[in-house]
Amino acid sequence: MPTSGWPVSSKFAKKNFGAGKARGFRQGRAQGKAEGRREGRAQGRALGVSTSGVEAVIAILHTRGVKIVDADYMRIIDCRDLDQINSWIRRAVTAKTSEELFR
Repeated sequence: MPTSGWPVSSKFAKKNFGAGKARGFRQGRAQGKAEGRREGRAQGRALGVSTSGVEAVIAILHTRGVKIVDADYMRIIDCRDLDQINSWIRRAVTAKTSEELFR
């Protein structure tokens, strides 16, 4: 059976193949964009929450007059683990030094 290079062989299929392919491509692209937006929003919210927690840790320590050494400051601001940040918030209330935050 000779082939013409088309993935379809009937007249109807040849006539409509391109339109169907284009429609499928558009639908897939729209679906991908929507999924990307949802994931981006979720990541943005998580980053916002972790950033707020980091700011809270630093604010609590500063309000209490606790000096934060540079290495500890960097460790705090680089953290994105919400459980860890929440633990630090609780410890910041009683810590006398920034090192006590990490014990």
